[in-house]
Amino acid sequence: MQHEVEARRYSPDNGGLGNTSLELHDHLLNLADQVQDDDLKNKLRELAQKAHERQFMLAMCGHFSAGKSTIINQLCGRQLLPSSPIPTSANVVTIRYGDSRVQLVRRTEEGAHRLVEEVPLAQLEEACRDGEQVERVTIYEPLSWLESGTALLDTPGVDSTDPLHREATESALHMADVVVYMTDYNHVQSELNFDFAKKVSEAGKPLIWVVNQIDKHREQELPFSTYQHDVSQALTMWGIEPLDIYYISMKKLDHPHNEWEQLKAGIEVLVQESGQLAAQSIIRAAIALLKEYEERELEPLLEKYELWQESVGGEEAASVLHEKAASLESNMQQQLAHSAEVREQTVRELDKLLKDANITPAVLRDAAAHYLESMRPGFKVGLLFSSKKTEQEKESRLQELCQRFRHEVQGNIIPHVLTLIRHLASAAGGDEAQMVEQMEQAFPAFTEQWFQAAVQPSSAGSGEYTLNYCRTQSELAKSSIRKAVLAKVDELISMIQRQDQERAAAIQEELQAFEDQLEREKQIQQEMEQVQAGYLRYQAMLPEFTETAEARLRHALKEMRANHPSPERSIIQESDDSGTAVATTSSENVSAGSWAPFAAREQHAKDRMLRVQELLEHASHTAAQFPAMASLCASLKEKNRRIAHQQYTAALFGAFSAGKSSFANALFGESVLPVSPNPTTAAINQISLARQPEDHRTAAVRLKTEDRLLDDMRYACARLGADHTQELSMKETLHLAAAWKPEQVHPAGRPYYSFIQAVAEGYKELSSSLGQVQHVQEEEYRQFVAVERKSAFVERIDLLLDSPWTQSGFTFVDTPGADSVNARHTGVSFEYIKNADVILFVTYYNHAFSQADRQFLTQLGRVKDAFELDKMFFIVNACDLAASNEELDSVLQYVKERLQEFGIRNPRLFPVSSLRGLEAKQIGDQALHESSGFLQFEQAFHQFVDQELSGMVTQAAISDVEKLRHQLLTMNHAAKQDSRTRESRLLELKVHSDQAVELIAAEDGSSTQRFLIQESEELLYHVKQRIMYRSHDSFAHAFNPATLRGDDKHITSALVQSLRDWESTLTLELTNELLATSLRVEQYAKRELLLFIKRQWEQVTVRLNDYDPEDWKPGSWTTPTIQLTAEWMEKNDPLSERELMALYKSSKHFFTGGGREKLRARLDERAEKFITAAIQAEQSGFAAHAWAEWQRSFVEWQTFAVEKINIYKQSMTEALSDPRQLERLEAAIEELDAALRLHS
Repeated sequence: MQHEVEARRYSPDNGGLGNTSLELHDHLLNLADQVQDDDLKNKLRELAQKAHERQFMLAMCGHFSAGKSTIINQLCGRQLLPSSPIPTSANVVTIRYGDSRVQLVRRTEEGAHRLVEEVPLAQLEEACRDGEQVERVTIYEPLSWLESGTALLDTPGVDSTDPLHREATESALHMADVVVYMTDYNHVQSELNFDFAKKVSEAGKPLIWVVNQIDKHREQELPFSTYQHDVSQALTMWGIEPLDIYYISMKKLDHPHNEWEQLKAGIEVLVQESGQLAAQSIIRAAIALLKEYEERELEPLLEKYELWQESVGGEEAASVLHEKAASLESNMQQQLAHSAEVREQTVRELDKLLKDANITPAVLRDAAAHYLESMRPGFKVGLLFSSKKTEQEKESRLQELCQRFRHEVQGNIIPHVLTLIRHLASAAGGDEAQMVEQMEQAFPAFTEQWFQAAVQPSSAGSGEYTLNYCRTQSELAKSSIRKAVLAKVDELISMIQRQDQERAAAIQEELQAFEDQLEREKQIQQEMEQVQAGYLRYQAMLPEFTETAEARLRHALKEMRANHPSPERSIIQESDDSGTAVATTSSENVSAGSWAPFAAREQHAKDRMLRVQELLEHASHTAAQFPAMASLCASLKEKNRRIAHQQYTAALFGAFSAGKSSFANALFGESVLPVSPNPTTAAINQISLARQPEDHRTAAVRLKTEDRLLDDMRYACARLGADHTQELSMKETLHLAAAWKPEQVHPAGRPYYSFIQAVAEGYKELSSSLGQVQHVQEEEYRQFVAVERKSAFVERIDLLLDSPWTQSGFTFVDTPGADSVNARHTGVSFEYIKNADVILFVTYYNHAFSQADRQFLTQLGRVKDAFELDKMFFIVNACDLAASNEELDSVLQYVKERLQEFGIRNPRLFPVSSLRGLEAKQIGDQALHESSGFLQFEQAFHQFVDQELSGMVTQAAISDVEKLRHQLLTMNHAAKQDSRTRESRLLELKVHSDQAVELIAAEDGSSTQRFLIQESEELLYHVKQRIMYRSHDSFAHAFNPATLRGDDKHITSALVQSLRDWESTLTLELTNELLATSLRVEQYAKRELLLFIKRQWEQVTVRLNDYDPEDWKPGSWTTPTIQLTAEWMEKNDPLSERELMALYKSSKHFFTGGGREKLRARLDERAEKFITAAIQAEQSGFAAHAWAEWQRSFVEWQTFAVEKINIYKQSMTEALSDPRQLERLEAAIEELDAALRLHS
């Protein structure tokens, strides 16, 4: 039939299942036999039947009146389904191949039984509307394209409120192999559509997205290309990736954008690829059914678990129960193991004591040698009566040895052992004196016989024998002492063990009460685990498959698109001779105001913040009901006000030539910032909201003061090689400006030369206005930015703009270039790095990265870990210069690798063309906007702001409300107590809250200062090494053959300027290192502050155990001023022109004859002295600054904490004094709970 979709017959060679379908059928039947649930069993058998019959199910879904029935009728070439503006399908209608007939499956009262009957086609409309009695409708028609096994499923609208309709649609999805989702033109962005489609995608079902009724489109209101783009973008933002999107009209088949023929061709492709799609779909559907079954089985168990939680006091109480049980179990195990640990520790101490004790010093060894000499054979004393004298001498020497040995033991071992025993006796609860006395009596005696018995007379007398004898006796003595001590230790350990067992028994008794409650939980969890194990067992019975069918299908649809191009496509990708992809557009463009594709997302973010504001409003209203919470109510209102006026600062960084201004213009969609070919100024350019219509595009221009301008001129003169610039007056700097010739200027000094020339030119005109703020219109503002003789005098410009960005609370700051002529801007840039909400770093396509870029990125790498969020975005500007896509990819890869060198991994990197981006927004060309790269960047930017920045604010607000709820619950609990308890608690409350306030007020945290000094010293210690490591790069950059040419007539001046360049780079590097170090010190100090405050709160809650401390974070801390100048080197370690020229005899001598290496060594010495002096100068200042900020923040917290404790005291006093508040408290808690539920 001419309107039918033509398709080849199904066959195994044409993507069919072949034997796979039979195997799958057997697997599913086997699984169905194993499961116990009847509903699951039936659905698995349906899938098995589907595999057996090799069915391919194409489900048509969408909301009511989207035109599903109309499209099915068109596909079938006849009026099969009722078509009407009102809902026509209340159940699933299946269209299959066969002889013409209609088969109904009716529900019966028995539930499980179903009645199958056939009805005439005339009764079809009635049956389709009967969702209660008719469960399923099957239409059989001899349509050739369905003969291969394809079936069409028409489902009720997904937006139906009838649970039977939803159930019919969702139950049909498990049979569907592909879902064709239908939406009408006006409801394509409905959240319901995306939500349903998201579920389809998550279920693994291939999705075709069809937008019907495009005849409603009005090109004069919105270009169709924009509409298409918005649809694609919305799907992407929801994470939905349809196989294809079709825009159709059944009313006007000749509509210029109608893709009806493409849709039919696409369905033909689906039928051709049906075999593998069906197999994958069946297995996915079976897994999904098993998962649903698991969730159904778990549901009553989860309810049982929730009831158990309620029985123990709620989720928090259950958590506390676990913690207490675990703590008791841990304590019990510790008690049981305690005695063994004590014995082990005691034995270690004893062994160490004995090992370290030297009881055979030199004096004792001498006594031993003396004695051993007397034991040698033939020893005698005197001539007369020698025998008696000899024995007396032996006895005398033996006694001396014994006495000395006992003295050594007494001095080196006994006291320490007795101390050990005394401590152990104390731990055992024994009589310390008695135990010590018993130990003293138990020590070995070390008698004279003990010494005599160990002597071998035949060997006695030699020095070696004496040493061995002393060593042996020492070891024997220590061994016998150890044995005696361990006997007493074991006696005491037995006493400790008995105590431990008694304590453990008491803990076990307490633990048993918890275990009884936890045993019920364990039983429920075991039942859950059994259900989960059953799910895994069932899933293992299914065959595995590889997901290749969908990839094949995408490829086939792509080929179909090539053969069936869409009518009047708005964007055609053509290739020029160079191979570069070029986007060409039709004459139909989007309107200038429709370029923002994130309206839905922004609205969602606004809605979320409005819900937070409503929650805070509820909370403040609740708090206002209780006089004691007046200050808390005011605090909540103030937080609500801050959220309502939430502001974000996005700071633009990059070298002057990177195109920051042009990037900002493309972002705003209008020429906001003038783009100058030679921007030599260094002014802050801030763009914020114009709150009055007449302020739009006006600016407040703050001019430099005379002193500030003179500082800048002195610095520029120094960079150009002038000496002693700090002594110059303004007149003298202007005189120097006139004296310098362009050819004398070193390449690195050219921006500074331009700057001083601009000041000289404009000084007469603007000198009388220095230090003033001028409010100017747009034309004059542009002059202050772009005209150098004016811009050189500008300190800062605040431009007011009424645009979607500024209306959303964004302030953009175009910072001085990374290669600013103003040294002061090193600190300015650091402040924005530190405090901005978003950092946008712009680099240029043709020179990523410049030297200035590298310096900035080095600094960014130093401090990135201090950021609470990854707030950095990296922009490669002017990507339209790419000769090919391959070249662009190589540049982006290069940028990523360079960023990694600076410690920046996984960067948010976006190639953009500011030229195209601005043009796209000015003419309203959506395709050009996308090809410019700004679409992708803006999407990521909004996502970061909406989800991460706003998320922090949201969480803080919710936390405040939950704290209020906790306070109300505490008050409610107090109000419920009897009068005697309330009176007692009132007295305790006054005493304990006063104690808590006194505790907080009495502390100053002075102990922290010492730690800050130590941390500062340690961090600064490493600065020197890092700077010296990088100094070789800056040396090579300053002294290179390109800037020091052999034919240069002004080589002396060039050498001096190269030296100034090196000095400036070193000063900049050191300044950046010190600024980064100051941030590390700040982060350390803040961590210490929060730890200190945590300990303070812990002491407070010991006294006020019902009090839940408020969250508090320190605000922004100031950055210490780093005032380093290269003048220090000139004054303390001067390097004259003569010394420089002595190392530069010629270019060849300098670069290859060793001159440059000698200069490098000389400058290394110079750098080391400078760095050392700078660090020493800053060392005490860093710690002092951090300590001052620490104290300031701590005082802020003390004020905060005292206020919160007083609120707690007053509110608890109200609750305890007036139990009549109980009803009001319970109503307030209920109101707050309702608000929290509504927000969640």
